[in-house]
Amino acid sequence: MEAQGWREVTDGACAFRTFEGGHFYLDEHRDSVVELLTAHARTVSEKLSVPWPSAP
Repeated sequence: MEAQGWREVTDGACAFRTFEGGHFYLDEHRDSVVELLTAHARTVSEKLSVPWPSAP
């Protein structure tokens, strides 16, 4: 997978998730992608002790 090349340009954590579909996979998986990104943002904000907004 080409995206794994990003591991070479960071010394931070690097995780990958794949979704079925082509160029427009986001049309089918929008909710899952948003859920994944939101969960990651909350985790990072907790680790950094930065308050997470209660509403978008």
